Amino acid sequence: SDYSALSLEELQELVNPDIFYKLNDSDKKNPRRLIRLITKGTNVINNILPEFEYLLLYKSYDWEALKNNINLRVEQMINSGLIEETKGLIDKYKDASLPAMKMMGYKESIEFLNSQISKTQCIVQIQAKHRQYARRQRTWFEGKSRGYNLQYFKSTNDARLLVENFL
Repeated sequence: SDYSALSLEELQELVNPDIFYKLNDSDKKNPRRLIRLITKGTNVINNILPEFEYLLLYKSYDWEALKNNINLRVEQMINSGLIEETKGLIDKYKDASLPAMKMMGYKESIEFLNSQISKTQCIVQIQAKHRQYARRQRTWFEGKSRGYNLQYFKSTNDARLLVENFL
């Protein structure tokens, strides 16, 4: 596959979201680096899986419902003390620039604690980051270039039938 023909955004969507999230800003915007990560990830899967008969199950979901669940989950995180937790970590470690403090939720909480954004902006930004992360995960798992065939299922019973037919 010729990844060099893809746009930067398309390449970013193809990188494993767990890896993409850990990249620095420069690497996130470097097409050659992204292509290397995409092909490395694909090769790992293609090199391991052909040795085995395998079944990859993938839960079907409604994207709008998932986005709503993400938004609610972030509100629960705030209500359960995310901002207070962030303040406690800063008080304990005396360093808001630690890599861990740049993670989703902490970064925005720090901006709120520093009066850079409102609480509403904090929540909206955390929700947006979590939705973007979920979208990257979806794009990566559902990517046709992975060389595997996902078996979609809706219920536990559907999954059980797929497994029984596979076996």
